[in-house]
Amino acid sequence: MTELPASPAAPAALPVRDWPLSRRVRLLRNVLPPLIVLVVAVVELLIAGLQNPPAEVWAHLLFYGLVGPAATFFSVEWIAQGTRARERAERELRATYAQLSASHGQLQAVQELMRDLSGAPDLGAVVEVA
Repeated sequence: MTELPASPAAPAALPVRDWPLSRRVRLLRNVLPPLIVLVVAVVELLIAGLQNPPAEVWAHLLFYGLVGPAATFFSVEWIAQGTRARERAERELRATYAQLSASHGQLQAVQELMRDLSGAPDLGAVVEVA
């Protein structure tokens, strides 16, 4: 029996950590807004059930005072991790390019030497080139 090629949905079996960054960002973009709406609705319903205005104020301050800064911290930290990874990749790319440039220079020198040796009219010219 002939095996069918893997479907595009096959990568979904991978753990989320192994997904490409663009796919993880798309997942967060699609999941977080409804999740935030749900959490805020539940919290607001619970706070509204307190029936005590000072307690409602403190509950709002406590919830939004903790959740807002925490969400900001984790968002900025996630962006910083991505930035550090990109900077590290750029440094590695620059180092690899420098190595490649040095190798290219050496190969050019060898090529010029071979061209001079192959163009030598006699053995005396070859010794002189060498």
